[in-house]
Amino acid sequence: MKRNSSQLFWGFFLVTIGLCFLAVKYDYVTTSWSFVWDLWPLVLVFWGIFVLIKQSSFKPIVSVIFGIFMGIMIYGSFLNFSDFSFDSSTDNNRIETYETNFSEDIETASLKLSAGVGQFYLERSTTSLVKALARGNVTDYKLKSESSDKHADVVISTSKHTLIPGKSIKNRLEITINRQPVWDLEFNLGASETRFDLSDFKVRNLELNTGASDTYIKLGSEYDRTDVSVDMGAAALKILIPQETGCEFYGSLVLSNKELDGFVKEDDKKFRTENFNNTDKKIYIKTSGAISDVKIIRY
Repeated sequence: MKRNSSQLFWGFFLVTIGLCFLAVKYDYVTTSWSFVWDLWPLVLVFWGIFVLIKQSSFKPIVSVIFGIFMGIMIYGSFLNFSDFSFDSSTDNNRIETYETNFSEDIETASLKLSAGVGQFYLERSTTSLVKALARGNVTDYKLKSESSDKHADVVISTSKHTLIPGKSIKNRLEITINRQPVWDLEFNLGASETRFDLSDFKVRNLELNTGASDTYIKLGSEYDRTDVSVDMGAAALKILIPQETGCEFYGSLVLSNKELDGFVKEDDKKFRTENFNNTDKKIYIKTSGAISDVKIIRY
């Protein structure tokens, strides 16, 4: 039996809300859901798409995606209204510090962070190789470090945590790294708010894998070539790049809004800054995801 777009929307809307409840209940998802406030303009985007494709064969597909999106929005909004603030128990005030020392012979280093819901910051440097400060009721991180042949590998990870009704997860992790090595950075996060100011560091590779998130990244020109790979769910992504650095952006995105400051379109997915071929310093950004808002700003 052929189903109309309205049936598809309401079916997937209700299924999504039910799956959200089950995912949280059985610890498949742990999130504060505050990210939904940043995604409300996409409601207008979907509305506009429906007007444009009123008689199109693509309407059922858009109805399915819109139903899933609205299910996430409504579920997240419900949690935000019912339990907007973190509880004030003493568990929320726990502070833990993790650190590994720096050796002058280290020339390259890698940092891998694997975590779930939370706020993650990397904005300052340290005389250690890596130093991290965890605040909240999720502070049971593990830091492992190995080094050989002038290279160091650092891994920071934590286990998943169950979101208990009436008690929010509070997880704020502040990371600092040493300026001297050339860095390969990998961040595997769930629903999160991330602020990475990497403008003072020599970043060779940056890989970011997130769920629903609000992400800010500031890149610098300390290294001649920086490769950035971002794979995200329903997310808002803002990347700042230096004016003097050439940049290539490649985006495999669905129903996304792109604002690319000073870029020239090469094809449907690839864009380059006007100075790309005239500078030795380059940044390559590759993104993929579902429903996303992407901004690249030159400073």
